[in-house]
Amino acid sequence: MAKFIKFTNVTPLKLQGGKEETVEETILSTEQITSVSENGDNHYLGTKTIIFKHEGDNIKSFAPSVQLALISKEDYENAKKILLEV
Repeated sequence: MAKFIKFTNVTPLKLQGGKEETVEETILSTEQITSVSENGDNHYLGTKTIIFKHEGDNIKSFAPSVQLALISKEDYENAKKILLEV
């Protein structure tokens, strides 16, 4: 059964590199989350996304992808605990 996890001050990472604008608060379903991980002092959240290729108003193609974001250590620990329960 899916649960919901609240994250604060999430900084999405661009597909081409770099950072997007920080999101103050977001709530995600455990079904949307692909991973939580840490690398040194950085903590990451991976979520399911879909990339669309548009041509005018028409969608020409789409593909599943994973969007990474930087999260706090506290959010990482909380998410890890909840994800291990489901």
